[in-house]
Amino acid sequence: MHVVSRRRALLATLAVTFSILPAAARGDISGFVRVLGSGSPGTPVSGARVHVIADSSVVAVSAADGSFTLAVSPAGPVELAASVPYSRSAAINYLIGGAFANNGDTGVDIRLDVLPAADNPTYPPASAGYCGSCHLSVYPQWEGSNHAEAATNAWVLDLFSGSGTPGGGAGFVFRDTHDPGETGFCATCHSPMADVFDPGNTMLDEVTDPSALEGVNCVTCHQMDSVDAGNLDALHFLGKSTYRFPDGTSAPTSDYVWGPLDDVTFSGMKASHSTLHRTSLLCASCHQYANPDNGAPGQNTYREWEASSFATPGPGQRTCQSCHMPEATDDEPLCTSATADRPADQRRRHVFIGSTPDMLQNNLALTLAAEEIPGRVRVVAAVNNFGAGHSFPTGVSIRNAILVVSATL
Repeated sequence: MHVVSRRRALLATLAVTFSILPAAARGDISGFVRVLGSGSPGTPVSGARVHVIADSSVVAVSAADGSFTLAVSPAGPVELAASVPYSRSAAINYLIGGAFANNGDTGVDIRLDVLPAADNPTYPPASAGYCGSCHLSVYPQWEGSNHAEAATNAWVLDLFSGSGTPGGGAGFVFRDTHDPGETGFCATCHSPMADVFDPGNTMLDEVTDPSALEGVNCVTCHQMDSVDAGNLDALHFLGKSTYRFPDGTSAPTSDYVWGPLDDVTFSGMKASHSTLHRTSLLCASCHQYANPDNGAPGQNTYREWEASSFATPGPGQRTCQSCHMPEATDDEPLCTSATADRPADQRRRHVFIGSTPDMLQNNLALTLAAEEIPGRVRVVAAVNNFGAGHSFPTGVSIRNAILVVSATL
């Protein structure tokens, strides 16, 4: 009986001990953001945004000594990303960097590589297929868009040189009515990767480079690093937009890209966080300009948007991307090498929707009022643009809308 009592007492003690053990401690993750290759402890990076990849609900900003404390308590391992927004005027810019961490970790070391300051003067711009080998969902979206056909569009080529369709379009031909050597600056936006190294001097119908024939391809937007809001009526890289083609030793020039996400850490891509790429100003590079030779209006779409209610910050604000690059519909990885799904609201469809029947129906209203007067019928027809963030029609001045009103007796 004495032995049994002792055993019961021991079991009771163990039960009490186990019942009062605390749950696993949960704590913040802290560490430092430093320059890659700067040794130990390393050169600190201040002002870097740090958060869990694909989750920006909690963000820390690194202090002057590079330190950060992120108030998260993940249940398992997470990858953190750190980035400093790119600025063309900054003395030093950094690529996005990352590191893995667990709940309560301290001393997490995130290293940011320095973006090369020099450019590659012999860079052959990458084709969309180069990017599409990893971005399997985005590539076919772009491939079916009007941007992909900007350099080979038959209507545009008919206007420029009469070479878009067999025998030409039987209408105005730019090259037939202008002096030899005049380019019309068409390639500047329709085939920018042919024109970027010699702006304004490329004949659109003479473009042969495979990447340039892809029109507005991936690098057209994702290697553009700035657009000057103070010089809106300049034409693309003839005074308004700039490109970077970094001459790096650790990666080919084609791997350096700019985009709106601040947490892209994939080692096969050298990503810079660009706030420009979330704004309509990016699109103003080509969709707002005057003729560089004579100042004649070319496109006024950006200024039209700027004057609309859709440009006003707040719940009703809509950028060009909001309508023409709608959010994705499903969560899925950004690319084939990604280990986790990216929420749909962090991804944009690269379809560049234009004047489709659905877009017209959802943003324009046609009204018709008829009244009979002696010997006649008076008809008032109107087009109400209630949803487009710019004029209708918009774009180059030769774009027109024809309203057809039919009367049946």
